Amino acid sequence: MNVSAIILAGGKSSRMNYQNKALLSFKGKNFMEILINELTDVADEVLISQQELQQKVTEGYTIVNDNFPDCGLLSGIEAGLTYCKNESLIVAACDMPMLNKELFYILLQHIENYDAVIPVVNGKTEPLAAIYQKKSLKEIRSQLRQGVYCVKTLLEQLNVRYIDGKKYGFNADNFKNINTTEAYETFLQEQGEWIWRKYH
Repeated sequence: MNVSAIILAGGKSSRMNYQNKALLSFKGKNFMEILINELTDVADEVLISQQELQQKVTEGYTIVNDNFPDCGLLSGIEAGLTYCKNESLIVAACDMPMLNKELFYILLQHIENYDAVIPVVNGKTEPLAAIYQKKSLKEIRSQLRQGVYCVKTLLEQLNVRYIDGKKYGFNADNFKNINTTEAYETFLQEQGEWIWRKYH
């Protein structure tokens, strides 16, 4: 199955003191590099979503700018679906460094006949680690034009397949998002990063 992927890296990172979350370091790589390594094993096209005029975080990959600037993550999904070459699009937020290819392989097995496939862990949906189909573009654009930017509101309008992550061995740690300096420090401590940095 041909599939594209997009890494959402267009946020302003205001809660990270405006430090680019995609460039945060973890075990010798930045978050963007970690996700690219995972996604290139699943997708035959990887796009990077950014707002206009933002610093390019990765050379050599197609950068797509938001068609609806300053409209949040939903605008990044819209841009990815607009410009990707395949019908199915993996969406991964740049501040979720524990996502892995195994998750997306599983989600892809369930995409047929659905507009989107979304993992759920402990009752929490994860729409920024999911698969969307091009046929959902009409509803996404309609919502953006109405000024409704919530991704979870979109899901109420789509034909969605929800996948229980625990059934396949995933837990909340796989979907941990790092969006504050405090969360980043805690994440590094939890992962033993200070030990890794000491000896590398």
